[in-house]
Amino acid sequence: MPHSDQLFYDNETQKIKGEEVLKKIIDEHLYDKPIVTEINPAFVFYPAEDCLPLKLFSAK
Repeated sequence: MPHSDQLFYDNETQKIKGEEVLKKIIDEHLYDKPIVTEINPAFVFYPAEDCLPLKLFSAK
């Protein structure tokens, strides 16, 4: 399954902040490859069943 980088927002303030941060990263040329992160509205989230393993990831 392909991987997709996305930032989800709940309101206009979050959307604007996400766009500002993404623009800053792009403008400062912090990475050699293009930034492909999409900024999209959040959608209804359905939690997984309790029997499924929980995996946590850290952005360190």
